[in-house]
Amino acid sequence: MEKTVIVKLFPGMSEVLGGNMLSVTTRAGTVDELLNCLAARYGKEFTAWVFDEDGEFRDGLLITVNSTAIGNLDGLATVLQDGDVLSIILPVAGG
Repeated sequence: MEKTVIVKLFPGMSEVLGGNMLSVTTRAGTVDELLNCLAARYGKEFTAWVFDEDGEFRDGLLITVNSTAIGNLDGLATVLQDGDVLSIILPVAGG
């Protein structure tokens, strides 16, 4: 079943993809499936931001669904519903 998910992007990624928010119609059922669909749709620029050289989810990114970190849900297996908001955040350190 198709659903629409809003994907919010951090600044560096939003510049590459042409906006800080995407409305994505997809059949992806989980966060992992959606990230892979986005990688297929947007190519190497998106893939380089989200996945490492081994195709694994890149350390240091924070993914939230409806403002809850997926680490507090079911991780990459978190099920997506129509209307969910998935945010991809690059934490910033400073001092």
